[in-house]
Amino acid sequence: MIETFREYSRLSGGFFPTSVDQWTLTQLIYREFTSDRMQKPGGKQELAETQAKLQPGLMFRVQLPPEADAHYAGNGVALGAADTPIFWYRPKDAKAYRVVYADLSVREADTPPSVPDALPVPAPPSPKE
Repeated sequence: MIETFREYSRLSGGFFPTSVDQWTLTQLIYREFTSDRMQKPGGKQELAETQAKLQPGLMFRVQLPPEADAHYAGNGVALGAADTPIFWYRPKDAKAYRVVYADLSVREADTPPSVPDALPVPAPPSPKE
């Protein structure tokens, strides 16, 4: 997630995404990698490198089970705010939450942060039995 947040904020002028989903990241890619940019030498390589930095965060997100109680609160938050939590979840078999702050530091917390506009991070659908 850290590298995904770092890359998104780099491309967006310093802000985190409105939500952590494929649609939001795809919109950023289309906005940044115009056809003119893609025609320039190295354009396709730059796109591939950017996608390689964004995709792991999406994969991590969809693998979180509902018990992780994951939430995202980075909409409108700029990179660098050390005391602003933007993402948190409870790792499997852990009592504490892992909290990512807007300066991309990570700290443990006994309880989830209290952020009014935090959105639950959807869990992937369970396989049908």
